Amino acid sequence: TLSNVTGGYGTYEFRLNSGSWQSATGFTNLSPNTYTVYIRDAAHTSCVVNLGNKIITEPAVLNISLISITDVKCKGDSTGAIDILVTGGTGGYSYLWSNGKTTSDLTNALAGNYSITVTDLNNCKTNLSALSITEPDEKLTLIIDLEVPVSCYGGNDGAGLVSGQGGVPDYEYNWSNGFNGTYQSSLTAGKYIVTVTDNNNCNAIDTLNIEQPDSISVNTIISQTSCFNSEDGAINITVTGGNSSYNYLWSNNSSTEDLINIKSGNYSVTITDANDCKKFSSFYVPQPDAISIIHTEKMVSCYGGNDGEINVTATGGNGTYNYKWSNGEVTTKIDTLIAGTYKITVTDSKLCSADSTIIIIQPDSIIFNAVITQATCINTSDGKIELNISGGTNPYNILWSNSDTTNTILGLAIGSYSVTVTDKNSCQKYAEYKIDAQNIISITAQVNAAKCYNENSGNIDITVSGGIKPYTYKWSNDSASEDISRLKAGNYSVTVTEQNNCSFDTIFTIAQPDSIKVNFIKTDPTCFNGRNGSIDVSANGGTGIITFIWSTGDTTNKLTNLSAGEYRVSAIDTNSCITIDSILLSNPAPYEISKQEIINNKCYGDSLASIKITLNASVIKFSIDSTIFIDSCYFDKLISKEYKIYTKDASECISILDTISILQPLPIKIKDTIINNISCYGLVDGSIAVAAYGGTEPYYFSIDTGKTFISDSIFNNLNKGKYLITIRDANNCFDTSLSFSINEPMPIIINNTIIKNASCYGFNDGEIQLFATGGTDTLKYSIDSGKTFIDTSLFVSLEAGYYQIIIKDKNNCILNADSIEIKQPKEIKITDLNYSSITCNNFNNGTIEIIMPDKIYKYSIDNGQTFADTGYFNNLNEGEYIIIIKDTNNCILRGDTINIINPEPVTIDEAKSLEESSKLPVGTAKVVAYGGSGTLTFSIDGGITFIDNNGLFAGISIKKNYPITVKDTNNCIVNGSDLLIRRCVNTGIDEINSNKLIISNILTPNGDGISDEWTILNINYYKDILIEVYNLSGALVFRNNNYEKPWDGRMNGSLVPSGIYMYRIITDNIKEYTGKLMIIY
Repeated sequence: TLSNVTGGYGTYEFRLNSGSWQSATGFTNLSPNTYTVYIRDAAHTSCVVNLGNKIITEPAVLNISLISITDVKCKGDSTGAIDILVTGGTGGYSYLWSNGKTTSDLTNALAGNYSITVTDLNNCKTNLSALSITEPDEKLTLIIDLEVPVSCYGGNDGAGLVSGQGGVPDYEYNWSNGFNGTYQSSLTAGKYIVTVTDNNNCNAIDTLNIEQPDSISVNTIISQTSCFNSEDGAINITVTGGNSSYNYLWSNNSSTEDLINIKSGNYSVTITDANDCKKFSSFYVPQPDAISIIHTEKMVSCYGGNDGEINVTATGGNGTYNYKWSNGEVTTKIDTLIAGTYKITVTDSKLCSADSTIIIIQPDSIIFNAVITQATCINTSDGKIELNISGGTNPYNILWSNSDTTNTILGLAIGSYSVTVTDKNSCQKYAEYKIDAQNIISITAQVNAAKCYNENSGNIDITVSGGIKPYTYKWSNDSASEDISRLKAGNYSVTVTEQNNCSFDTIFTIAQPDSIKVNFIKTDPTCFNGRNGSIDVSANGGTGIITFIWSTGDTTNKLTNLSAGEYRVSAIDTNSCITIDSILLSNPAPYEISKQEIINNKCYGDSLASIKITLNASVIKFSIDSTIFIDSCYFDKLISKEYKIYTKDASECISILDTISILQPLPIKIKDTIINNISCYGLVDGSIAVAAYGGTEPYYFSIDTGKTFISDSIFNNLNKGKYLITIRDANNCFDTSLSFSINEPMPIIINNTIIKNASCYGFNDGEIQLFATGGTDTLKYSIDSGKTFIDTSLFVSLEAGYYQIIIKDKNNCILNADSIEIKQPKEIKITDLNYSSITCNNFNNGTIEIIMPDKIYKYSIDNGQTFADTGYFNNLNEGEYIIIIKDTNNCILRGDTINIINPEPVTIDEAKSLEESSKLPVGTAKVVAYGGSGTLTFSIDGGITFIDNNGLFAGISIKKNYPITVKDTNNCIVNGSDLLIRRCVNTGIDEINSNKLIISNILTPNGDGISDEWTILNINYYKDILIEVYNLSGALVFRNNNYEKPWDGRMNGSLVPSGIYMYRIITDNIKEYTGKLMIIY
């Protein structure tokens, strides 16, 4: 196509190569080639322009190439794919697959044939067909070939066999219990999921169901014994579950199903079913309590009485009691009994009995023993009767004829006294006793009066006769001598007592003269402090002439020239008796002060005080130093001290009018100071509290050098620094010399920390030691977020964990530090522990395998004596092995104790052909073996085939030697001697003549006439019978309801393969027999 042509006359024609001219500017349907383009002016055709060669190209052929085909690996999946490559054409391809997909490649496709069409941008198309995705011919499936049930409930002898089918071999198997393989034995009951995987990694899953018989269950009826310790108890059990045909072994060695006629106690039984499954049960046979007789007695009250009683109560036994006494009574209570022995027999409803012997006692008779003390004097009441009582029953009540109620009566005068004693039981006894008299005393006396009034100079001299010497004396003044002296006037009594304690009382009187009385006549001084006073004295009373002695030393009866004051005189009579008295001479009356004005100094140390006094008299002068006198009593500019005020009257008599003290306050001082420094670093809580004394209250306080004052003496919220305290009192007196400092503690900081982690997991031997400074006084430390604080910074016995550190000082300033972690090694844990005992006797191949999560441990099985680097121990002998595990920190885990057991050797005790008998047409052999581990199995074909038949082989060829081999569960094998089978044998089984089935466990249908058919003896006893035989895959190979014709080992006319088969026989729908049948040719 040509465009934008200019020039010429405006109408143009065009051609390609040598072709025709045309007016159209475009050329179509051109094939790929090189073309020369010409343009001419239509009006002037000779004007031609050659545009040169133009090349027309074409795209490459649109083509689809197959890169790969991915086939479906698992039949039915949509995992197929086809990968193609498109080339040629003109870009921008679109795709259409035969299944409708529009992607460049085909994915997630089913098996089948596919085609694809590709269209390019020019709508050119191409396709590719016959693209085939294949898949396996058969879907992979899992075939369950065999499910062998567990023999005993809870056992592990089940087995399962599986196989894969379809898919692409080879197969891999994965059981839900981790096993890999087609056949697995030693299975417990349950469901097992098995996955088979083929070569293409396709999976198929199915579930095996390993069944087990019901557990053996025991229902019990227990009968207790009728009496305590009797032997008529019983245990009746009913057993269900398991595989019937039970055997019993009791703890008392009985083998019956039930126990009868047994004592009370604990019993156990082991029940074994046909599969040798065991059930252990224990029981307790109770018994009634022993009959117990509880009795209460009332003893005979008085000697010889008959008021005894016995009351009995029975417990235990079987209730409903009968009673029988030795005196013939049949009640629970007997009374009116005399002292003696009584027997009671109690019988219960089951004739169980018990007896008891009871003794009724009586008190002894009441006996008196009196001790009599006679009265010492005929007129005294000091007789005594002491009564000693025995017998009867304490306590005693005593009643004397004088109403006393004690054992001993005192103060008795002459006369008769009777007593009645009543004991606790009101038993009484009466007695009478007599008191007689003894001595008489007489006294004469010489009494002398006191010499002076109220003086102790009197005395009494007595003479005593009568009674029995020596005498004792007791005076009313507590003297104990015969005569008494130094007595004042008054009455004195005396009691004289002789040897037998007889006494006599009398009273004496001591007289005295009148007291001396002093009389005064005085004359007072006429002038204050004058010396012209006088005193006259006289006296009366006393004895004889009285003389005087004055306190001045004078001895006359008159004193003169006396000043005011007190004067004492002593008056003395002929007997030197003295009376002292005194008299006061007084000065004239003093001046009276009508007004007194005293102004004290307001501040300590001032001299501004004054004294002003006004008197009620005139013409008097005043002085404060007794030398200079002035007319008025006004004195000023006084310092603080004591002043005597002197007066001088018109007679020039000088006297002291008054003594006046000019006072001043005490100097202002601080009595007490409380300085509270800043409690914690950085706070502003310092304070100063002062208590002032002196001066005049109230006080005012300043800490700013007196600029401001407050009434409060406490300054709070102070910073660190020095403060000057100024005190001002009510009189504006000051004290400014008080300086105090407020200090601030250093901050609490931890300078260093030492951490010791726990040595082993779970140990509490971690430690934290903190090194801190600052604060106030001793620091306290906490690692439990401040719940508890201790004085030491070392914390020991710590478990692993985080500890929040808090430190406080005396002021409770707190440092909240970062938490500290005490670490511990990881816990030693055994991942798995496997062990196996010795497989065969003395093989010494026991093993212990200890599996741990990593390889940092050492292992010991000899209680830590030696350690190994591996946890696997083999070639172990019989014995106990104590597991110890140690890590790199020497931390120890004490594990279990493993007991490696050495089994008993498998021993063939006996192998013989049984005695001949016409009962059996074929050979029977019995092999007796013991020892080994688990179940023993037996072989008579040289160890090729083993069966679990308790060693009994029936229906085998006669006159033939059979090599005997026995093995246990661990494949420990023992070979016995060859056994020769005779023609006719006796099985030696007691039930041969009973109706119990005797079932052959060998079938040899080889046409030799021996054991060609499966022999089942005694089957003719049963009307209904069901016989089934299964192969180990669980498939039924033989079934019969009458067994009139024995089985010959054929199924659908063909002999079944040799091997082990399981049989099941049910007789009369009640009894079931199961076992194994070996078929050999």
